[in-house]
Amino acid sequence: MTSNAHPETRILGNLRSADGNGVVRIEDRYHTNIDDLWSALTDPGRLARWHAQVEGDLRPGGQFRTYVEADDIESTGRIVACEPPRRLVVTTRETDESWRKGNGVPPFDETLEATLTADGDHTILVIEVQGMPLDKIAFYGAGWQIHAENLAAYLGGRERGDTEARWAELVPPYQGNDILDSPRLSDPADSLGLCQKPTSRERSLRRCATSRTRTWHSPSWLRSGGRMASRSARAAAVSATRS
Repeated sequence: MTSNAHPETRILGNLRSADGNGVVRIEDRYHTNIDDLWSALTDPGRLARWHAQVEGDLRPGGQFRTYVEADDIESTGRIVACEPPRRLVVTTRETDESWRKGNGVPPFDETLEATLTADGDHTILVIEVQGMPLDKIAFYGAGWQIHAENLAAYLGGRERGDTEARWAELVPPYQGNDILDSPRLSDPADSLGLCQKPTSRERSLRRCATSRTRTWHSPSWLRSGGRMASRSARAAAVSATRS
């Protein structure tokens, strides 16, 4: 995490570049256990409370579509890896039709990796998103932090904060965040499709590993970088380019 902002502005993210594209890494500690946080990230009914509308084959290798109602953004995606309750990797790309309607950042392939680590009664969540254009990376950083904070608010039973006000607070410090060239943090030996043989307990807890076709009903989701997510903080970046 970084803290290169005003003392009262809590910054959860780091920005860097890899292969000429932007990478946003958000890390925070959530006051819940790892199974509950995993469920909030992958259960359609719960994801709907703080995220987005999703439909498709929600298993490793499966393809899905997302719609962020608040930003009128539609994307297609694929589940690359799912290792309950510790790791989820998805790729997404805004559809050409959605891009033409909004005329925002041109569509690009984005990869989101969420990693969960138990820490007593709490859970540390790291979200790393890759692929966004470097000249828009600060907007994605701010957007992804807002999504992470929305998740925390949902888990704590609180209302979301004022998105526009929070955006105004976060963009300047993210614009001052140093961008460094560095390799991707995840292990290149990680394999795909590790959710193909879940236990019965995992089946009940982790929908992404067992669901066939489902629809995630929700108010609005990520589109900021987010985008967990997935997705992306593209929402924030897109809204900035549309203004």
